[in-house]
Amino acid sequence: SAWGMGLQVMGEVLIGVMLGGAARLLVSSLATAGQIVGLEVGLSFAQTADPTAAGSGQLFSVFLSLMGIALIFATGLDHMFIEGMAGSYQVIGVGAEPPIGDAAGLALDTTARAFLVGFQIATPVLAAGLLFRIGLGVLSRLIPQIQVFFVVLPLQVLGGIVVFALGLSTGMLIWLDSLERYALWLR
Repeated sequence: SAWGMGLQVMGEVLIGVMLGGAARLLVSSLATAGQIVGLEVGLSFAQTADPTAAGSGQLFSVFLSLMGIALIFATGLDHMFIEGMAGSYQVIGVGAEPPIGDAAGLALDTTARAFLVGFQIATPVLAAGLLFRIGLGVLSRLIPQIQVFFVVLPLQVLGGIVVFALGLSTGMLIWLDSLERYALWLR
């Protein structure tokens, strides 16, 4: 009947939104990493147009998001996601009820994983920033007449960008690995 077909289409749309939302949460881990790096480096107010979010975003967040999208296509993960969409029909058959309890668990696990991956990408910058601030504290105790935090701001920005660049490849590999695990789970 028309009502049955409409309900079946709504169920399929709901399942698609659930699976696509989980993938979007994993992509948003790059924005989380960019926010952390931007705050640590001191460029958190530097905004630019973000085509992935249809608005403006922090400089590092936009850079990581665009790099992530480029890496998805460069590594062939887009094909794995297409295969995963086809494989999802074996996991959740056509006409089956949307697994609401499983969706909540998937959302929770994916959100936790996204924050973890975002933090792992930003960890080198956080560690370097911690060491840098400890050094600044020692320097301000040794030379109390100088305005240490004002004088070393350019060093903080330059050092943060250098550490970010050095840790970028490892961070992006961690992110690609989390996306690949999700795509394999879909199959």
